[in-house]
Amino acid sequence: MGRQKPSKPGTRKYGTKTRYSNDTLQKILEEITTGRIGQREAARKYNIPRQTIVNKLKNKHSCKVGRATVFTEIKERSFVQHCITVSDMGVPISIFDLRCIVKSYLDTCNRKVSCFADNMPGWEWGKAFLERHHSELSQKFTVNISRKHAAVNEDIISTFFLKYKDEIEGVPAENIFNFDETGFHDIPAKGKLLFRRTCRHPEKIENTSKSCFTVMFCGNAAGEFLPPYLIFKGKQKWTDWIYNAPPGTRMNSSDSVWMEQGVFDDWFETHFLPFALKKEGRRVIIGDNLSSHISIRTLELCEQNNIKFICLPPNATHLLQPLDVAYFSSLKKNWRDVLSQWRKTPEGKKKQCLPKGTFSGLLAKTLQLGEQTASSNLVKGFEKCGLCPVNCDRVLQCLPDYARNESSVMGSVGAEFKKIFGDNKTIRSECEVCQKVQVAHRTREECVYRRC
Repeated sequence: MGRQKPSKPGTRKYGTKTRYSNDTLQKILEEITTGRIGQREAARKYNIPRQTIVNKLKNKHSCKVGRATVFTEIKERSFVQHCITVSDMGVPISIFDLRCIVKSYLDTCNRKVSCFADNMPGWEWGKAFLERHHSELSQKFTVNISRKHAAVNEDIISTFFLKYKDEIEGVPAENIFNFDETGFHDIPAKGKLLFRRTCRHPEKIENTSKSCFTVMFCGNAAGEFLPPYLIFKGKQKWTDWIYNAPPGTRMNSSDSVWMEQGVFDDWFETHFLPFALKKEGRRVIIGDNLSSHISIRTLELCEQNNIKFICLPPNATHLLQPLDVAYFSSLKKNWRDVLSQWRKTPEGKKKQCLPKGTFSGLLAKTLQLGEQTASSNLVKGFEKCGLCPVNCDRVLQCLPDYARNESSVMGSVGAEFKKIFGDNKTIRSECEVCQKVQVAHRTREECVYRRC
């Protein structure tokens, strides 16, 4: 006989013979106490043993089912508080990390737990721990951010808005612009497909490449968009690259396919400036502090045409860039769907790389697909970033706890957990009553063997 595969570990289930919930049982007891139904009739109707109903009416067997937990409620609360504190700092731990912390705690206290192999809690204990504290702890997939992004705190945001509020005073929403470039990669959408259950390498035959196209977008707080500005890789430009592009689209080329200073100056002078000059009054343009976005030529044009150029704080675009916050996410989703459909066509199956002329046509379809919600998304992006109307508190609410009140969080790291280690140094390490070396305790509730 072949070797049987080990089953995946799981927490033990107690009370599996019952076919009713606690809410259903309480409802039945209420009907019996009010005289609407008898005990025998309720037992037959709801398929519940009559003795169970009698015990519940007499308030018997009201204790929790199963053995006592290894740790007291107070100590488990300290573990929970430790997990919450380190997660608020931006360095959350996994269940395995928690099990290692518990093992370290047990070894420090010279306590041996028989149900833990080598004093290391098992996978089942970790899962049961989460179930006991599901109202406070939960496992979630993390989103990694760099340490530079994490360094953006309340002081940086408040200082920016203090200066921004003075610069934007009296400027209407249609005169407040935000620009940002983004890359469109030749990577179709991914999804769950059907495979043989024993398949170890689920693959799909579909052409793809590492090609990328940069597009500059710009819009105002009133929801108006400028036509896109395409940047292709190369030294020469050909007009047939944008035959199928959205109306008003302009293009340029660069060796790196990224935004360069000369390309940005061309975008500002030939693309943005004619659109902005149609607006009356003072104008404001907001962008990140990328070096290629700041040049003497651009600043001179801003001064000559009554345009205020405002740079966002470094590494804060995920909080203060309206296009990043509310527009690009849905745009990229639509792009991957459009690209996936094109890859299924005869031309898409034949082409290894996405042609430049084809890209402009696919971009037009992508923008058309999200045309109904694009304007409202941009307006909401300005609101969420607190840029129009000006609202600094809107952004501060999005900051994590370690960025809003760093000093208090740093001072409370593992305070409850450290307290347990400190308390055990001044208490006996051996119980005089039950004569067992374990965590020192003062009361019967803290004694694991319940003999004190």
